[in-house]
Amino acid sequence: MKKRDRIFSDKLFRLALLILTILLFSFLIFDIVGAQPVYNLRTFETVDLEEGVSEKVGAVEINNDFVLPRDYDAPSYRGCFFIEEDVIEVSVRYSDYSLSSGVIVGKSSLEADIEVFVRDFQDLNVTKVEAMSIRSGDKCPEEYDEGTLHIFQNSDLPNAEIPRPVR
Repeated sequence: MKKRDRIFSDKLFRLALLILTILLFSFLIFDIVGAQPVYNLRTFETVDLEEGVSEKVGAVEINNDFVLPRDYDAPSYRGCFFIEEDVIEVSVRYSDYSLSSGVIVGKSSLEADIEVFVRDFQDLNVTKVEAMSIRSGDKCPEEYDEGTLHIFQNSDLPNAEIPRPVR
């Protein structure tokens, strides 16, 4: 093939390859430094808790303000409440477990409902507590607080101790 018959010269080809490489790296850096999903826990004001029954207590809103899709892994939560001077731990889980992680498209949000489950009220001769207020926070409080269900983000330790109440 003669030099004149080429569509692109070697110099033009290298320049095009350099521009393409710069664009790809720029896009990669844009993706890496872009905003990550934000999680917002919203709870109802009150809930009735019954032994062995799951109750919806709110939702986790997942927001992706970035233009590109993002992987998300919604945080896990724990819960506790006080009754007759005892701490009762409750299981907090997503109503639809498939929404607890996945991919969220750019500039969108979704909601994942959360529910609590009280396995048992220990040996307190209680099977139901009505109109318990719900409060979200950092942890189960160390001070006795009857009548309030506390929901908090799970720590890194799966079996972290919930503190005993101080009266």
